[in-house]
Amino acid sequence: MVEPVTRRLLGTLRDEGVGTRELVSGAALVLFLAQLAWRAWIVVPGWFYADDLLLLEDAARPLHTVLLEPNDSQLMPLGRVVAALVAAAGPYAWWAAATSVLVLSAAATAACWLMLRTVFGPRPFVLVPFALFCFLPLAADASSWWAVALNALPAQVAFFLVVTGFVLWSRERRPRWAVLVVLAYLLGAASGPRALLMALPVGAFVVLFCSGTGRGTLARVARRHGPLVAPLAALGAAYLVLYRATTPPPVQVTGATPWIDVADRLLLSSVLPGLVGGPWRWDVAADPLSVPDPTVAVRVVAVVAVLAVVAVAWRRRPSTTWRAVIVVLVQVAGTYVAIALGRGLQVGAVAGQFTRYLPDLAAVLPLALAAAVLPVRVPDAPSVRERALLPRLPSVPRAALGAALAAVLVASLVNAAVYARPWHEDFPARRYVENARASLLADPRPVADLEVPELVQLGLHYPRNLPSHVLAPYGDLVDARRQGNDLAVLDTDGTARQPLVRGAESAPGPVAGCGTKVVQGEPGRLALDRAEMPDFPWTTINYAASVDGEAVLRFDGREPVRMQVLSGPHTYLVNGDGAYSTLEVDVTTPGLTVCVDRVAAGTLEALR
Repeated sequence: MVEPVTRRLLGTLRDEGVGTRELVSGAALVLFLAQLAWRAWIVVPGWFYADDLLLLEDAARPLHTVLLEPNDSQLMPLGRVVAALVAAAGPYAWWAAATSVLVLSAAATAACWLMLRTVFGPRPFVLVPFALFCFLPLAADASSWWAVALNALPAQVAFFLVVTGFVLWSRERRPRWAVLVVLAYLLGAASGPRALLMALPVGAFVVLFCSGTGRGTLARVARRHGPLVAPLAALGAAYLVLYRATTPPPVQVTGATPWIDVADRLLLSSVLPGLVGGPWRWDVAADPLSVPDPTVAVRVVAVVAVLAVVAVAWRRRPSTTWRAVIVVLVQVAGTYVAIALGRGLQVGAVAGQFTRYLPDLAAVLPLALAAAVLPVRVPDAPSVRERALLPRLPSVPRAALGAALAAVLVASLVNAAVYARPWHEDFPARRYVENARASLLADPRPVADLEVPELVQLGLHYPRNLPSHVLAPYGDLVDARRQGNDLAVLDTDGTARQPLVRGAESAPGPVAGCGTKVVQGEPGRLALDRAEMPDFPWTTINYAASVDGEAVLRFDGREPVRMQVLSGPHTYLVNGDGAYSTLEVDVTTPGLTVCVDRVAAGTLEALR
């Protein structure tokens, strides 16, 4: 599949004394550096989003207290360690987070090359799957979204090292290769629970490519690889026990599993278009996060192109092609079931379009593609020279195959750039946090602990979608309260503004120039229409006081709420625990007189 021009160039260089090994290694180094530069262009202008904010908040706590604490159902101790290092670099230090993504990306790419080089040798064709791994936008989220990268990239490293270790063990039976496999598997487990799915494609690869052919394959697997399989099985079981003990179910939803719809979105929107450099159209589902949304034409082209590649490979190498296809299908099936029984129950079929779930497949593809064409360098590997099982097809010119590969790589670059663009812009979470910092530096004051917009942090994470949590890395700069005097409100862009409560309002008080007069022993009572309030209303009390002191608030006779009173005119905000009909204000400081002008209870927002 290497173009004739490339072959002539290789021949010329060989004539000058440069061997194939050096040429292939040099080309791989060029691809490695190009991919690293490309990833830097994608990730460096980005910023934190969603789960990233949760990781940074938790990083303020001692590491040992959060190491085994799941992050949105992800038990990821390795990610916790990296998050602690990034948090130590300063509040919202994106440069440190971007550096961690690039380091992990470089490690994954290097491990991929090590696997290909070890399993198949320094053959020119290994550059094809290596290039596709470097640039396909199949798992685009792992390039831009920090939290996803912390799960995905170490898991890819682990997969490549496990395969490398298994192949070396199959050749030499040395204990150090068994140790490599076990340590790599532990690395995958430390990155997150989805890494355990690597057991599926690795197991399929070992059975189909590393255990001979004919009857008794499973017996040969047990005999040859038992010393490796047994500890891995024990580690997997131990991890599942730990996961169940520390991690609640990711979703608490009852209802039918959307099997068909998830399969449609996963295969026809995400996987197949991604394999040919697509999808050519992204839908910004939650700015900056996009999901693939290919047209029908792109879907059809993707299906035809993938089937054509499989047919060509099958024609040339039938015995290895069907094995490679099974390895891929095993991974796809594992991913599909995990999505359908996980996020599919929570958010529906759109979960099948989330590219955050495809880094595992992106790691399996280079192994499977190379294994379909090249011999695996282990004893008793299946032969790549067998009579074709399909009718003879016209030969495909190598130049055409090279042009197709180049087209896929160009498409990958274009589609990855389109995906990354929203991450480079002033998206809601970035704008909110940066504006909040600038606003509170310019005018330090307490703010109401009001839920941030959904595009900054999801409401399902309550109370971690409150400013007191979202802005926690800024420390004392942010004083977010559920009640207090003269609180500001952060608007949807994060700018501090005056508060406005919309809902029920009290009638004017009976005392001219004062409203409702309150002194010690003579509480004031104000009636409001609870039908105009939400379930947990904010109450604003406009008052004027003679001196500093204290008062007690009672909402429909519930538990009293202590109120700090300041001399002069002020506005007191308090978030209640339910709608109410009567507010009672009772002064507890002798000599203190409070005039309550207006009370409103309802939804709190920023006054523009």
